[in-house]
Amino acid sequence: MIKLKVNDIDVEVEDGLTVLQACEKAGVEIPRFCYHEKLSIVGGLMDGKLIDSEVIKQLAALPSMDELRSKIVGVLNAPATKVAGILSRPGGQLAQVLSAKAQQEETA
Repeated sequence: MIKLKVNDIDVEVEDGLTVLQACEKAGVEIPRFCYHEKLSIVGGLMDGKLIDSEVIKQLAALPSMDELRSKIVGVLNAPATKVAGILSRPGGQLAQVLSAKAQQEETA
């Protein structure tokens, strides 16, 4: 079962249902012009080129723009985080050395 929200209505539907079918279960009417349960997609037109159903399935499986943006930010942020960690280490070690030196002087 998949849990989703349609117009602020929590809906639980079986795996394999389309978004339209899930909305129907929630009682939400979605205008549609070319959908029929017994028809299947065999191709389409994108940027003036004909595409077959396999390309449509591949396009449908692509991550959303938000997911792609977060992945890009993560990739770009990782090196900066490593650099910051590397730069902070010598400073931390210097502080430890100075602290140890101060404790030696206090005991002497």
